[in-house]
Amino acid sequence: MHYATMMGARAGMMAAAGGILAAGATIAARYSVVRVQGFQETSTSDFRAPEMKIMDYQVQRYRVLKQVALSYAMFLTGNWLTDKVQVLTQGLDNKEVIDSLPEIHSSAAGLKALSTIATLAGLEDLRKCCGGNG
Repeated sequence: MHYATMMGARAGMMAAAGGILAAGATIAARYSVVRVQGFQETSTSDFRAPEMKIMDYQVQRYRVLKQVALSYAMFLTGNWLTDKVQVLTQGLDNKEVIDSLPEIHSSAAGLKALSTIATLAGLEDLRKCCGGNG
């Protein structure tokens, strides 16, 4: 039970990592809707022809929306883990709660590492898909 505070901090870090990735994905999505690149109609050679928004490209949509989905998953899993830790710290005499201690501990440790690395990789991918301007 000495690790209850640390497990709570790890669960909070996971939820925070999801929030940080969500902020980056929001910026990238907004930028992708505003930024234009590539002509809509390639049969004409007029340089004044309208250009496509980069969000109209399938690969761009996939890359941005993948990070949006990942941020939701991390945020919701972090909240679930925070709830588990709160139940653990409030109900020390419950055998069911004590039996779930190994699961909560290993989930908190593993998911914290996974979520922070996924956030780092996701933010870098979002930056790259916006041409370094995201």
